[in-house]
Amino acid sequence: MVWLMVSSTFNHLDGFHGTALYSAFLRAMGAEVGRDCTLFGFTLEFDLLSIGDCVNVGLDCDNTCHTVENMVLKMVPVRLGSYSTMQRHSFVMPGAELGDGAVLFEESQVLKGETVPANEIWSGNPAEPTRIRRPRLWAVPPEEPRAAAPVGITVVTPAEDQHDLRTPLLRA
Repeated sequence: MVWLMVSSTFNHLDGFHGTALYSAFLRAMGAEVGRDCTLFGFTLEFDLLSIGDCVNVGLDCDNTCHTVENMVLKMVPVRLGSYSTMQRHSFVMPGAELGDGAVLFEESQVLKGETVPANEIWSGNPAEPTRIRRPRLWAVPPEEPRAAAPVGITVVTPAEDQHDLRTPLLRA
């Protein structure tokens, strides 16, 4: 009920999808949403949705946490692990889970209760593992600071360069 009132006020929130404001809205409604997420998906049961850090949910993806079976409404949590990706028009059914770094290709559906293991790529309806394996894409955990320049290279600022265009900006 609250969702219908709020979404009709914001014109179904379409203009806010993919922004930090939409992530903040989901958090305010009770969802667990990590940092640096790009979310275009659809959900109704916010308190049953758990989204990790750096997750990408594509356009028109469905993350609803309910099914109706034999006239009985069943509500089960959905979890999207950190660095996971749902490409456009894909579905993660209630009780399903995308592991850390998992990818679900477009138009694919993970059935209820299934888990896509970490760093695997699944596709199809119902979704099945592909032969493609995804390497770990993040070399440095997000908590650790990254070096400003590779070791052995000195970055020269324009003030140090004194506007001499013959001097390279990077020196070994």
